[in-house]
Amino acid sequence: MKKKNRPSDKETTAAVLVNIAARVGKLADEAEPTPSWRDKVKAALTGTADRREGMIRAGQAMRDAGKDIDFANLTICIGAENIAEDRIKTDAGLARISAAIKKKEKKYGLKEDEYWPPGEAPDDVETLQAAFNKRCRQIMADVLREFGEDEMAAALLADEDAFDAKYREPGRLAHFGPHPKRRGNTGSS
Repeated sequence: MKKKNRPSDKETTAAVLVNIAARVGKLADEAEPTPSWRDKVKAALTGTADRREGMIRAGQAMRDAGKDIDFANLTICIGAENIAEDRIKTDAGLARISAAIKKKEKKYGLKEDEYWPPGEAPDDVETLQAAFNKRCRQIMADVLREFGEDEMAAALLADEDAFDAKYREPGRLAHFGPHPKRRGNTGSS
């Protein structure tokens, strides 16, 4: 059993969104394409009350113009993930699964600040965790579909690792570099 390592709070998420929005805006300013393309990106970033939706629309405008497609895909993913995160927090099905997981953890003597590394939980807990993760992917896929990203949604549901390799990692690597080495286990609970 290991201590939980839970990154990401609303302030961190907001900072990431602002950073990516700034990069997208800078790319639009520096781009050579037609002014209408730049206008679409800028309007997407400033024309909506929901910054996350604007991120998705800006990424789509960049991708549709053929400009920095890897970063455009990453921008779409991050915007959609942040919308999905809010829905995940209020999803009744996930709340039931989470309660069942907590009940099992208590039954097996797991303390509040501990977790099992991936693949090391009892089978019944692994089954519940798999159901939880599947539902989270479904919520994310639903968000992608709402924005017309049917191909991305299908790829996510088919194989999350392949989805990451195609849509997330190339843009992240190009603009942010490799992940820093993390201390300890990075497994999730």
